[in-house]
Amino acid sequence: VLFRSVMEIKCPLMGGNPFPYRKVPLLYVPQCQLEMCATNAKTCHFVCWTPRRTYIYLVKRSDKFIQELLAHLKSV
Repeated sequence: VLFRSVMEIKCPLMGGNPFPYRKVPLLYVPQCQLEMCATNAKTCHFVCWTPRRTYIYLVKRSDKFIQELLAHLKSV
Protein backbone atom coordinates (compact mmCIF):
# COMPACT_ATOMS: atom_id res chain seq x y z
CA VAL A 1 0.00 0.00 0.00
CA LEU A 2 1.41 3.35 -1.02
CA PHE A 3 0.80 6.31 1.23
CA ARG A 4 0.56 9.29 -1.04
CA SER A 5 -0.47 12.85 -0.49
CA VAL A 6 -1.46 15.50 -2.99
CA MET A 7 -1.01 19.24 -2.61
CA GLU A 8 -3.41 22.03 -3.52
CA ILE A 9 -2.06 25.58 -3.34
CA LYS A 10 -4.22 28.69 -3.28
CA CYS A 11 -3.07 32.33 -3.24
CA PRO A 12 -6.25 34.23 -2.37
CA LEU A 13 -6.69 37.93 -2.98
CA MET A 14 -9.83 39.55 -1.60
CA GLY A 15 -10.36 42.89 -3.33
CA GLY A 16 -6.69 42.96 -4.31
CA ASN A 17 -5.52 42.37 -0.73
CA PRO A 18 -3.96 39.08 0.35
CA PHE A 19 -6.30 37.34 2.76
CA PRO A 20 -5.30 33.89 4.05
CA TYR A 21 -8.05 31.34 4.62
CA ARG A 22 -8.46 30.35 8.27
CA LYS A 23 -9.72 26.91 7.20
CA VAL A 24 -10.25 24.98 3.96
CA PRO A 25 -13.14 26.71 2.14
CA LEU A 26 -16.02 24.33 1.42
CA LEU A 27 -15.86 25.05 -2.30
CA TYR A 28 -12.41 23.41 -2.45
CA VAL A 29 -13.33 20.21 -0.57
CA PRO A 30 -14.69 18.40 -3.68
CA GLN A 31 -11.56 19.39 -5.62
CA CYS A 32 -9.28 17.98 -2.92
CA GLN A 33 -11.33 14.79 -2.61
CA LEU A 34 -11.34 14.17 -6.38
CA GLU A 35 -7.58 14.77 -6.55
CA MET A 36 -7.10 12.13 -3.87
CA CYS A 37 -9.45 9.77 -5.73
CA ALA A 38 -7.60 10.25 -9.03
CA THR A 39 -4.18 9.65 -7.51
CA ASN A 40 -5.17 7.07 -4.88
CA ALA A 41 -3.86 9.43 -2.18
CA LYS A 42 -4.89 9.28 1.46
CA THR A 43 -4.37 12.97 2.25
CA CYS A 44 -4.21 16.40 0.67
CA HIS A 45 -2.05 19.22 1.95
CA PHE A 46 -4.10 22.34 1.31
CA VAL A 47 -1.73 25.31 1.27
CA CYS A 48 -2.97 28.87 1.52
CA TRP A 49 -0.17 31.29 0.67
CA THR A 50 -0.14 35.06 0.94
CA PRO A 51 2.80 37.45 1.35
CA ARG A 52 1.61 37.95 4.95
CA ARG A 53 1.24 34.35 6.07
CA THR A 54 1.10 30.73 4.96
CA TYR A 55 -1.32 28.17 6.37
CA ILE A 56 -1.15 24.44 5.66
CA TYR A 57 -4.15 22.24 6.38
CA LEU A 58 -4.40 18.47 6.16
CA VAL A 59 -7.51 17.16 4.39
CA LYS A 60 -8.16 13.45 4.86
CA ARG A 61 -9.69 11.30 2.15
CA SER A 62 -13.36 10.41 2.58
CA ASP A 63 -14.39 7.49 0.38
CA LYS A 64 -18.03 8.08 1.33
CA PHE A 65 -17.84 11.72 0.20
CA ILE A 66 -16.11 10.67 -3.04
CA GLN A 67 -18.76 8.01 -3.80
CA GLU A 68 -21.59 10.47 -3.19
CA LEU A 69 -19.90 13.15 -5.29
CA LEU A 70 -19.26 10.77 -8.19
CA ALA A 71 -22.87 9.51 -8.06
CA HIS A 72 -24.10 13.09 -8.17
CA LEU A 73 -21.82 13.99 -11.08
CA LYS A 74 -23.00 10.95 -13.05
CA SER A 75 -26.63 11.96 -12.53
CA VAL A 76 -26.31 15.47 -14.00
